[in-house]
Amino acid sequence: MKKFVVLIITMFICTAVNINAKAEALQITDATAEALQITEPTSGIDSPNDPLFLIFPIPADDFVYIIYPWEEGMTADVLVVSMAGQLVGYEFNIIGGIIELDVSSLAPGVYNIILALSNGDIYGGKMIVV
Repeated sequence: MKKFVVLIITMFICTAVNINAKAEALQITDATAEALQITEPTSGIDSPNDPLFLIFPIPADDFVYIIYPWEEGMTADVLVVSMAGQLVGYEFNIIGGIIELDVSSLAPGVYNIILALSNGDIYGGKMIVV
């Protein structure tokens, strides 16, 4: 399962993201976003039982904060995936150990969060939006 998710994330990052170096903006084509579907439940991701990986508050209505183990020079990519397997949010090349994720535009429900670090570690968790 971990290899499957890593493959999807790698394929998504390598093929779906068009990085404009001057503007440093990320663009994802509609066709690629629709094509990216996680067909297996993400609960199988091997998430270390690390007290430094936290998602809060749960439930949330405006912002969710993700705290993760971070070291100098490390970046993180986060994907928000609905229970139906659709990509509903993302942020790439995050620097620092805290992510503030705006969830105010998401429909109420349960979502999977996949966090991939540049050192190869992958964390998974769930959040509830009300």
